[in-house]
Amino acid sequence: MTARVLARELGLPFYETKLSDVASAYIHEVSRRIRQMAKQLNDKYAATGEMSVWFFDEFDSLGEARGDETASHKQEVTDTLLQELNNPSSKGYILIAATNNLEGVDPALRRRGRLGNWIAFSNPDKAAIKDVVRKELVKTPFSKELADNNEFLEAAAKEFDGSSMSTIASVLTDAKRMAILDGKDFSECIKECFDDYNKRLMGEFCNKAGLEQHKYNEWDFKSLDELGGMEEVKQALEENIIDIWRPEVRQALIANRRSLPGGVILEGPPGTGKTTIVETLARQMDVPLYKMNYSQKGNEYIHGVARNVTDIFNRLALEAKIIKKPVMLFFDEAEKFFPRNADRHQVEEVNTYKELMNTAAASGLILVAATNHINLVNAEIIGNPRRMGTIIHCGNPDFNSRVNLFEKLLKDLPILKEALNENHYQKLAKLSDGLSIGNIADTIDKTITQAIKKRKNIDSETLMLAFVRKAVR
Repeated sequence: MTARVLARELGLPFYETKLSDVASAYIHEVSRRIRQMAKQLNDKYAATGEMSVWFFDEFDSLGEARGDETASHKQEVTDTLLQELNNPSSKGYILIAATNNLEGVDPALRRRGRLGNWIAFSNPDKAAIKDVVRKELVKTPFSKELADNNEFLEAAAKEFDGSSMSTIASVLTDAKRMAILDGKDFSECIKECFDDYNKRLMGEFCNKAGLEQHKYNEWDFKSLDELGGMEEVKQALEENIIDIWRPEVRQALIANRRSLPGGVILEGPPGTGKTTIVETLARQMDVPLYKMNYSQKGNEYIHGVARNVTDIFNRLALEAKIIKKPVMLFFDEAEKFFPRNADRHQVEEVNTYKELMNTAAASGLILVAATNHINLVNAEIIGNPRRMGTIIHCGNPDFNSRVNLFEKLLKDLPILKEALNENHYQKLAKLSDGLSIGNIADTIDKTITQAIKKRKNIDSETLMLAFVRKAVR
């Protein structure tokens, strides 16, 4: 926006280049397109004497800092930019570039004679937000009178705290349209449009980043008490997560200058319900749960470059600020995200996690991780109380947990010939001693699926026989 306004004030034509404009499946095509654009602007200048403003968005994606592990085709693009952007004024263009990560831009491109001047941008403060809102309001007759209403501007500044200028302008435009078309109160339209905008933005970010916001089914556990058993696990979560994140406790810690504790890591063998525990914990606390799964599709964004990890933390911190309550971030297979013995390309990323974890709680992020191999997780992360210093062991479910699990998985299923009661659940719990939650759920699933295929109903004896066979194996 700033670059475009500058070009307009100078009375010069504006040209924009970003990765999506020049990207190609062909290795050398990006460099060719950049050279072609540079030649067109240079030829125009030679013919007319008119300068142009050439703007590069997402510049760190194009002029990526070169290193030993940089792919050859990316080095070629950076080399092309070094050549074409050298001494730009003599070629007829004023260069402006934008990036969210200055350090990700090759140092040679940031030298004098190319892009040697840097201007830092940040989200507007309270006074700037009020100014932006005021200027947007005067553009429309019906909202013009609100431009001088300080109470309205104060409320808007609070609502838009932490938002960018473009977000504010976009939301206000949508709110005006809604107020006109639906006849709703303008203040309510702003809130509704702001919520919609951030949900859409968060969805787009999650798709790009490989994050997944967990969606619950109506039959999922609603509280840790419903899990039954596992008293030591539930007590540890109560002390280290639930109680700490109660508003009065957090406020008391901050008022007494105490650091907020970091996250927790659940460890234990596969199938012991670690993921279910985390999902239930988030649901009980009524906070959104976002999952980072190392093997998830789209995870190149997650573990490719350290700066993308920072983007994820910053975006979720903003989400917590917008919705005015904490956000839970869950790392499944933690030993892969922050390994004890990191490969060379992972060292920077692990160090970034360490740094971000130190301030995550203060930013409204509840960090929870799970691993089957606690001995493979970075010692500086699980050994530091500000990061993930609380380790909670999750073993196979005890008797009470199994009774509760069978009731949850089998109650009121139409395929059952008879309604199961507490006595049935206890018998099944005895037969499944030593099995993990995953083993139990899998055995039930196979038994029911097989019955459905045979168009038959099943009774309690069939279920018990399935677990007798499981125990024999």
